[in-house]
Amino acid sequence: MEKNIKSLTNLFIGISYEDAIDEVVRAGRRAKNSIETFAKSHNGCILVMMVPLCQQADTWLGGLSEFDDTGRALDLHEYVFARTITPGGSHTIQ
Repeated sequence: MEKNIKSLTNLFIGISYEDAIDEVVRAGRRAKNSIETFAKSHNGCILVMMVPLCQQADTWLGGLSEFDDTGRALDLHEYVFARTITPGGSHTIQ
């Protein structure tokens, strides 16, 4: 398990979950004009959900899940982030 922890640590070094979410949102906003409903209404939602499957990933996301002493997940927290498809727009398509 120690080897796995080191590789996960290297994966997460220098990347915050905030930066990861921002990149997903930027990509979604770039793609919105290719979807007629979003292009016309400028409304809609980008929803990102992250479910950490190990304690290190959960710590990176904020540490709200529960694990036992061996690192086995007892209760995983689902991290959900919602942003409008257009800044200043509505999450709801009318």
